Amino acid sequence: MDEQERSWTFDRQGSSHRAHYSKGHLHSEDGSFEVSFERSGNVAPPVRLLTPELLPLWGSPASYSPMLVQRIKTHWLLFTFEHELDPAQRVTLVVDERDGIAHRSYSQSHTTVLTEVRVLDNEEPAPAQPKFSRLQEWPKLEY
Repeated sequence: MDEQERSWTFDRQGSSHRAHYSKGHLHSEDGSFEVSFERSGNVAPPVRLLTPELLPLWGSPASYSPMLVQRIKTHWLLFTFEHELDPAQRVTLVVDERDGIAHRSYSQSHTTVLTEVRVLDNEEPAPAQPKFSRLQEWPKLEY
C-alpha cells in the first residue's frame, strides 16, 4: 500500500488472483471498476486493516458503532463494535498505536490477522511482488 499515491496491490498466497488499486480504478478478478480509495479495499480485507479509520464501523451510515475501547499492555487498543439492531453481533479490532494499523479483526464470519507488516523508507523501491512465508502454525497472539 502506498498511502501517498493512494494505491495498493494484494496477492493471495496460493492463488493466481491479484487485486490492484491505482488512480481511482480497482482491478480485480471481477474486472476493472472506478471506485474511491475508501471503498477499494472491499475485495481484500487485509488491505482494509492498514487503514482502520476507513473501515465502515464508525457509526452512520454503518450498522456498527464503537462501544468499548480497552488498552492492552503498552501500545495495543482493543475496539469492540456492536451492531445497532443486535448488540450480540459484535466486531473487534486490535490496533497498534505505534503504526495505526489494525493487526487483528474478528467478526462472526471472518478472522483476519496480519502476521507481518513492514514500512518502506521513502527512498526504498517497492518490491515487484512481495513474498510472505507460509504460516506453519496459528499465530501466537501476544500483546
